[in-house]
Amino acid sequence: MIVGVAGKYCSGKTTVTSHLVDRGFIEINLDRLGHAALDEAAEQVADLFGEIVLNSSGGVDRQKLGSIVFEDARKRLLLENLLHPRMVEMTRESLTDYTGGDVVIDGALLFYMGVDRLCDIAFWVTAPPLVRFFRAVKRDKLPVVSLLKRFRAQKDLTPQPSSNAVDIYYIRNTGSPSALKERLDRILPRERM
Repeated sequence: MIVGVAGKYCSGKTTVTSHLVDRGFIEINLDRLGHAALDEAAEQVADLFGEIVLNSSGGVDRQKLGSIVFEDARKRLLLENLLHPRMVEMTRESLTDYTGGDVVIDGALLFYMGVDRLCDIAFWVTAPPLVRFFRAVKRDKLPVVSLLKRFRAQKDLTPQPSSNAVDIYYIRNTGSPSALKERLDRILPRERM
């Protein structure tokens, strides 16, 4: 079984994914694949955004790059067009490595990138904006302006199933982690747990 987990910033995707991993699922994390794709494409990223985005060892400084792409939707789209095809390819490669086991693919942009096409089911994790904001403040300790830019960048992010529609379960994450886990256990087939 391949389960996708998506949702906006600080909605609780990591909690859902962790629960599935605790149940024996193998995790593919789209953010980590994005970091690897970014490392591979350091030269192209510097060509697009300037040498300022590189660190002293020639790799991409993700914080500097983030400050650029979260400011400008056009620049974010340039970066996505560069990295997303490679990330999808890396996801496919990872899935071939995990034949026979259950897999969870964790990524906010699961639907946006079309990775939902690789899944049997998907969870869209939601939480009210104010709850998400306070989680972000506590977890990431970023300046408020930076957090608001991240929220704004994802304002239109919704589950948009591809033509090969996957069953989507909407998970509202406003209670305790144990309540969230109980909800997940009711949805997933018992034989998969």
